[in-house]
Amino acid sequence: MNKIVLSMGMLAVFMFTGCGSVDPSMPQSSVHVKKKALTIKTKGQTIFSSVAGSETLFKASHKLKGKHRAVAKIVVPTINDINKEVLRRGYRYYQIVSPTQINNLEGFPINNKNDLAAFLNPQTSMPRHELSMLETGATLMDNQKSQSVVSVPFLIFGTTEFNLVVRLVKEPRVEEIVWDAKN
Repeated sequence: MNKIVLSMGMLAVFMFTGCGSVDPSMPQSSVHVKKKALTIKTKGQTIFSSVAGSETLFKASHKLKGKHRAVAKIVVPTINDINKEVLRRGYRYYQIVSPTQINNLEGFPINNKNDLAAFLNPQTSMPRHELSMLETGATLMDNQKSQSVVSVPFLIFGTTEFNLVVRLVKEPRVEEIVWDAKN
C-alpha cells in the first residue's frame, strides 16, 4: 500500500512541476527552436499610390476582408508586394517611413518580414509553453505598443488594413537601417 501511495505521489510531483518545459535560466543557445519561414498567400491585394511631390516615397495599402488577429496574414503579403514594387521601380533598398512605431528613419531595427510579423503579433513567435492559461492573442497584443500598426476591425464584417509609407533608397549609408527587396 505504501509503495502505491509513494509512486502516486512521485507521479503527481512530475506532473505538476513541469519537468517537460524549457528552463528559463538555460542559455538560449541550448534551446533548439526551429523557425520556419513565413509564406502566406491571401485574397487581399496591395495598392500602391504615390506621395505628392516625391519620386522616392510611395504608400502601400493592403486590405483583407474580415477580422484577422493573425497579423502575419497581412504583414507578409504586404512586404512581399512591396519588394516586387521596389524592384520594378529600379531600386533594391527601401525604408519604412510610416507608421512611426516601425519607422526605420527613427532607428527601428527590424528589416525582415518574419521579425516584423513576430513583433507586431507576438503569439506567432512565442512558444506555447511560455504562455499562461489566461494569455491569448488579445492580451499579448495589448502588451505591445505596436498594436495600432495594423488596423483590425471590431467586427468580422470589417476590413483588416495595413498601411505603410515607403522611401526608396539607391545606395544606403552605413548607419541607415534599410530593407533589401531581394530578400
